Amino acid sequence: MKTKKDISISLLISTLTISACQPINDAQTQSQPSNTDTAANTKTIVSTTTQDNNHPPVYVTALDVSSNEGNAAASEGVLNIQHGCLYVDDMLVIIASPYIRWTDAPFTITDGDRVAVRLGERVVVGGSSTTYQNILTFDTPWQQPPKTKCVAERAWLANSIEPA
Repeated sequence: MKTKKDISISLLISTLTISACQPINDAQTQSQPSNTDTAANTKTIVSTTTQDNNHPPVYVTALDVSSNEGNAAASEGVLNIQHGCLYVDDMLVIIASPYIRWTDAPFTITDGDRVAVRLGERVVVGGSSTTYQNILTFDTPWQQPPKTKCVAERAWLANSIEPA
């Protein structure tokens, strides 16, 4: 049975409802991992502020969702970093699935039991495309909100990711 929150998140992702949310400034982000408990699982966000010379930090923008529902479109491109943020080609990636996880040093991202992908690899992302301006209006809790430096004309709400 879907909870009211699941239905609200699903509706948001599938219709891209407009409300009010603002990006955060880089100075407002935390360098400590954050944990969010849900009824279905425990989400652990690995700190993306650790940096060494071989592994630059990657900031991953993510919605706080408890279901993996959303549009069924797909896009293929190269997973990369722009301004310290995660992109597929020129689209800002916004994680919209509780099953997608990432780690640092080196950066990898996985979707459930699928093979981990790394920066520079071709990936297929499932979900839907939206504009950056539209994501600023989302009335949904953010696990990691968009930073002011994470700007793109288009953004991808990713509810799956796998190697191409």
